Amino acid sequence: MNEPNQSDWSELYQAALAFQKAAPWEWMDSNDLFAVENPNNGETGYYSILGSGGEEFGLGIFMGDQGFNSYIELITREEEQEVIDERKMAPMLSMLLVDRGTLQKRDLDVIRSLGQQFRGRNGWPFFRSQMPGYIPWFLEKKEAIFLRTVIVQALIVSSKVLSSELDLVEKAAEGFIFTRYYRDGKWLEEWRKPPVSDGNKQNTMEAAEAVNEARLHLLRSAAGKLRGSWEVDIFMLPLLIGPASSRAYFPLCFLAVEKKLGLIVYSNIAKPWLTFSEKQDEVIQILEKAGQLPSDIRVKSDKIRLIIEPIARSLGIKLHVGKLSALEEARVSLCEHFSRPGR
Repeated sequence: MNEPNQSDWSELYQAALAFQKAAPWEWMDSNDLFAVENPNNGETGYYSILGSGGEEFGLGIFMGDQGFNSYIELITREEEQEVIDERKMAPMLSMLLVDRGTLQKRDLDVIRSLGQQFRGRNGWPFFRSQMPGYIPWFLEKKEAIFLRTVIVQALIVSSKVLSSELDLVEKAAEGFIFTRYYRDGKWLEEWRKPPVSDGNKQNTMEAAEAVNEARLHLLRSAAGKLRGSWEVDIFMLPLLIGPASSRAYFPLCFLAVEKKLGLIVYSNIAKPWLTFSEKQDEVIQILEKAGQLPSDIRVKSDKIRLIIEPIARSLGIKLHVGKLSALEEARVSLCEHFSRPGR
């Protein structure tokens, strides 16, 4: 990893101290979204100032188009577990003001090397990078440089809001985001409309092309009469894969439960960054190994429905969206199993 040098850390901590002293959360709301374009690669970071709720103070930055769409997913999700899973898949940078106990040895070593001193509740700067599916991790050099830029620009934007020079809400309702960007040696600003992906349309198009018709034909031929009801879900397990010295990731779990008896038909874990078609392959594998195809399958969300729908249609299986009572019990047991010490 290309780690920040002493100068990078010094500039980042100085920016964090200025942010802490200014306390912009006193007049900024965490729903006030604005953006900064990275001068080094043109990628846009979408961010808000945290702290208006009095619990978490700092900045959360969603990176690029994927980050922005992850942000939209997060604020529109109703299911708590889906929010947790979506957050883990969001590319993010963060600067939080935390208690000392939150910091790890590596954080404290950097602070000592800079001769910095912090104290008190929510008084310690804490920086992290998050890649889709991975746990939050220490910053790389390019991330530290951009995070420092974001903090400085956040102070400029928040001061404009404080002086009533800028109203972030004015055009937000029309889908525009106030954006700062660097051109020809100076910082400029404009209202931009970020690209919002039509996930349903994109996934439906991909589904039509991705389903393995040859495997489904064999399944149809060997299935016989469809019987029984299943509940199926795809979610992240609270289990870290990978060595403690590097980024670990949360695996994706595919779980199918027979509804009437609550018995697990199939479970498997996979890497969280599977493509849409790879997730469909996993679903087909569930059906291949079951030995008996169900007459109907219930899933909990439209997001999962899009993955399974073309497969179910091809096999003549009815598909419903609703509450998964039997599967939730199995899921809780599975999560408890993997959460036990020594696992």
